[in-house]
Amino acid sequence: KRKEEVVESVFSYIKLLQTNGVPEYTYEETKKLSEIGWRFRETQGASSVVNNAAASMQSYPDPARYLSGPSLVRELDTGLVTDLLTALKPEDMLVTYASQSFAPKASKTE
Repeated sequence: KRKEEVVESVFSYIKLLQTNGVPEYTYEETKKLSEIGWRFRETQGASSVVNNAAASMQSYPDPARYLSGPSLVRELDTGLVTDLLTALKPEDMLVTYASQSFAPKASKTE
């Protein structure tokens, strides 16, 4: 019912982040949560560990990242954050709405 307000709020917050930058505490919280997730992750089979490590070797030049791969947040790349925030523009968005209220209008199935 308030779809436009939600989209407007999202882009207002993005503009705020573009103007003021991402608060440092959000990075620290994300880093701590990734460490907790890594520490208490489910045990994987040996072949999964090897496959993941091999894939990480292609993406990360630092051998310390071979096992953790993208699971651990280590450093804040402010340039990357700025680039991503710059790329988030209303004119480039694609919004998809999903709601049970559309069910009466949906007459076809796959």
